[in-house]
Amino acid sequence: MSYIASGGITNGLLRLAAAADDLFYIVLAVVVVATVGVAIALSQRVYRSMLRTRAMRYYTENEELSRGDRIYLGAIDAEESVEKILREAGWKYIYLRRRVPVSRVGHNREIDVIAVGKVILVVEVKHWQGYVWSNGPRWFQMPSRMKQTLEFEDVMEDNRVKAAALRRYIENTRRIPLPDLPFLCGKDQGIEKNSGQSYRGVGSNAPRDKGSEMEADNSPEDAPLSGNKHTGTWYTDKSLHKQCGLCVLPIVVFTNPRVKLDPATVKAKKYVFTLSDFRTFACEALKGNISLEAPNEVVSSRGKWHFLLPSFLRRSPSAFHVPCEAALDRDLQQQIGEAVDIMRTWDLVRLHNGRLIVGDVQKVDAPSAHCMYERKHLLEINFHWNCGTLGLLKAFLSNRGGMVELVLTIAKRLAVKKKEEKPRDAKGNIVFPIIPKSRKLTLNDRLTIKVPGSLKLITILLADIKEVHLSRHLYELENDIAKR
Repeated sequence: MSYIASGGITNGLLRLAAAADDLFYIVLAVVVVATVGVAIALSQRVYRSMLRTRAMRYYTENEELSRGDRIYLGAIDAEESVEKILREAGWKYIYLRRRVPVSRVGHNREIDVIAVGKVILVVEVKHWQGYVWSNGPRWFQMPSRMKQTLEFEDVMEDNRVKAAALRRYIENTRRIPLPDLPFLCGKDQGIEKNSGQSYRGVGSNAPRDKGSEMEADNSPEDAPLSGNKHTGTWYTDKSLHKQCGLCVLPIVVFTNPRVKLDPATVKAKKYVFTLSDFRTFACEALKGNISLEAPNEVVSSRGKWHFLLPSFLRRSPSAFHVPCEAALDRDLQQQIGEAVDIMRTWDLVRLHNGRLIVGDVQKVDAPSAHCMYERKHLLEINFHWNCGTLGLLKAFLSNRGGMVELVLTIAKRLAVKKKEEKPRDAKGNIVFPIIPKSRKLTLNDRLTIKVPGSLKLITILLADIKEVHLSRHLYELENDIAKR
């Protein structure tokens, strides 16, 4: 019996070896055939367009960034570092680079970071280096490698204006009443309601603009709420344009480790932190363990030795707490988070070498796909580049260096003509391959963007773009149409 068993095992091993040998020759034959096929295709210039696209992408990846581009990338990284700290602390609703309408200046202002928890943090991120101090309403910076002093307007006051504008957006545009409004409209704060549903501060220290009472303002974020007086707003009076209330906290964070804040001026201001101090503040603010009158005290009371204590001691109640008039419940946090999520942002275009171009995308013109769409018809612009080893194999199989997907609005997806030549996918979006550059600009697929603070338009070839992030403000209208 043992001889029979050993013979069966031997026969099985022989069959396995024969199958492996056959598989090896099959794979070898496939590789040889594929190599010959690719060689023939190369000789016939079948892959010419794909190879040119990949070569141009590799060339642009090695282009050096200018000093201004490197500084801007450093500022973007600083904002993302603040976002990382907030997420590590447990904050759920965090949003970057939101643009809030400020009617007093006639345009939108960008808020670096917005975090929604028991309170709303409006964070101004400064990636400055060197020595920073202030003198009255002016802030000064002396960089380490520069002998001259740079002068700026009051950073905290400027951020307070943006925080107040965010509150107007939440209360007036989104119709979400904040819990501290009845408290602010009470007699203790010197606020009384006058005719026309405009609340006037009789005891406010906020600066008053000349002619503010005579100047009408019909902007959406300044429109008063009707109905219950406790859901109204006192922001139609422009003298109170810096009133943030108890729920919205304007904060300035210096992220560069090589910055030194003057302890007598900048460091002594409320809601001004370095990155390490802000980490402590973010953890305590999420729990509500902060004092609105002395927010910086929680940082000193939670020093580095605090984290060396046992966990049961670290969870001990804090001497500070957010008053009940300012605390947001979970439902209100979700409503505010959804409102902030659809706020307008700058459209962000990232090139292959890492350069960032921000602005408002105007249109995408793709002659190769027989289409041209304005920004109001585009929800997203997705680039799918064939990168790496697997990407190279996919490029040879598909004969494409990458694909572009234009995610259209519902109206444009449904507007399909009978004899149109646009390459659409199953969802109705436009999908087409990325083509190499051409000497004639009109033959190139391109994107047009308007830079901030200028009427200048920049044309960027799609072959030079790595990724595009569009503002999500159009999704609100799309969701409303989808629900109908």
